[in-house]
Amino acid sequence: MTDVQVRWLVPPGPAPAAALGTPGATWPQQLFAAGLIPDASIASATQYMMSVWTLEEASMAVAATSTPLIATINDTALHMLGPFAPQLARPIILTLVATGASGTAQLLRSTDGGTTKLPITQGGAPAADYQIGLGGPFAGVVANERIWTETDAAATEYLQVQLTAGSLAVRLAQ
Repeated sequence: MTDVQVRWLVPPGPAPAAALGTPGATWPQQLFAAGLIPDASIASATQYMMSVWTLEEASMAVAATSTPLIATINDTALHMLGPFAPQLARPIILTLVATGASGTAQLLRSTDGGTTKLPITQGGAPAADYQIGLGGPFAGVVANERIWTETDAAATEYLQVQLTAGSLAVRLAQ
């Protein structure tokens, strides 16, 4: 979840119901009709609101709207998992948990609906490219980390996995 700061102005008390909520009236006209400001100008309404109303602020946790990509790989076939359509400007977290596994996993990115999938890079070198169990089958957490923050609305992510042994639990989420 991500915390979002929310701010809003709160009036000091209830205003006369007959004056506020008048159909077709602007908010300065409504405040003037209620006798709260000297004239129906935006300047008077703004001055009144900033001096009398209080600013409330709260932090609200907002869960990601993207659907996690979850899979368990138990064979030696080449798997292309995805697409994962991330919510923009939120970190993408990759979790890989191996059970007696060896093989590879790599995050790929597409901006053309999956026709072309390219490796994620940072500083010109492949990133989110995992070699699992190089010295023999591995058991445990391979990755549980932020790997990318997407900012392109046309982009989707894929995870390419190929094992030579064991199994791998995969979760790509926000």
